[in-house]
Amino acid sequence: MARDNAHHYDITSLQNPQVKEDRRLRDRRHRDRSGLMSIEGFAEFRLAWAAGIEIRRLYLCPDFLKPEERSLVDDLRSAGVPLVSVAPGIMEKLSYRDHPDGWFCVASQPGQRLTDFPEPGGRGLYLVAEDLEKPGNLGAILRSADAAGAAGVIVSDGRTDLSNPNVVRASKGVNFSVPCAAASNEEAANWLSARSIPVAIADPAGEDDLWTIDLPNPLAVVLGAEHEGISGFWRERADIRINIPMEGRVNSINVAQAATIIMYEIMRRRRTG
Repeated sequence: MARDNAHHYDITSLQNPQVKEDRRLRDRRHRDRSGLMSIEGFAEFRLAWAAGIEIRRLYLCPDFLKPEERSLVDDLRSAGVPLVSVAPGIMEKLSYRDHPDGWFCVASQPGQRLTDFPEPGGRGLYLVAEDLEKPGNLGAILRSADAAGAAGVIVSDGRTDLSNPNVVRASKGVNFSVPCAAASNEEAANWLSARSIPVAIADPAGEDDLWTIDLPNPLAVVLGAEHEGISGFWRERADIRINIPMEGRVNSINVAQAATIIMYEIMRRRRTG
């Protein structure tokens, strides 16, 4: 622990009450009650900061900071962001990662309501992720939505919330740059219907081959839960049932892979057509 003596730390005790309180943000009930979330990692924090997320406090471990990150620390200090210097053991206690990079912040949750969602303006691809259970899948969908230029992602009836720290981690923070909203299935369907946006569902038994089916613009693509698939609610409202061709004997494409394939096929058509 000799390295601890090289820096001044504001917090060195693992029993610090604020650290204990902020660790509770791993629990969704605490996030929902407090309206707060945690953001870990330099890349993730930088996107949140650029998006104007309200930062309540930023824990920094000087031992773990890279030289190229220190200029942002100076900017944050000048902007009046509450910075808390912590010893390595504190950062490791706060962190969800095996090897933390020295950045962990507590922030206000962004609104992420449909009332703030971008209008399609005649074009745009929307993803509706219904009742996803695994944060990694939702995070991967968000990253693909960012890469494919999707207009937005709606998390409907979600077991996994957008403020889940593992969603932030898996998305690399693009949930702060891609328009996102949380809503009920009914709210999402009404929002799409009011804007005359057709609904497509990803369905292995669907009759519409992804490579040949006409895909209108704008379009909403609904993806279902990992085990249960798309609910009857969306099946009753589907205008298009997209089948991703597979030559294997089992359904080998998970929900995040399906989302990526569909989004990139749509992006390819828009670029070439």
